[in-house]
Amino acid sequence: MLALSGTVVIAATLFFLLQALAAVLWPSTLRRMLGGFAATARLHYIEMGMRILVGAAFVHFASQMAYEVVFRGFGYLLLVTTLVLLFVPWKLHRRFALWAVPLATRSLLPYALGSVLIGGFIVYAFVVGSPD
Repeated sequence: MLALSGTVVIAATLFFLLQALAAVLWPSTLRRMLGGFAATARLHYIEMGMRILVGAAFVHFASQMAYEVVFRGFGYLLLVTTLVLLFVPWKLHRRFALWAVPLATRSLLPYALGSVLIGGFIVYAFVVGSPD
């Protein structure tokens, strides 16, 4: 189970790093992808499933990483916010995405930098491992 959660953590890290790359090389594709979240009820629930999977993986694997408290907290934050979103009608989630995505991607340089910093921090914590 630990190997599976570690694999999901690495996949989530790659997602952050690939978003940074897309922000620089394919900005319109990134905007379109982010704007596609919650476009349909099916996509809304797929996103919720992915968030639960990633959140649970971070909670489970955090003990193997440096800054365990940070990553366990991140996992729980993902899980709690996902539970809230599960009770929000997907059309309301869609309306929020239509407002928030253009705001978040107005300037993609800070977005890319943030994605690289988050991804890099996860890689560092993964490689360094738990101090125990």
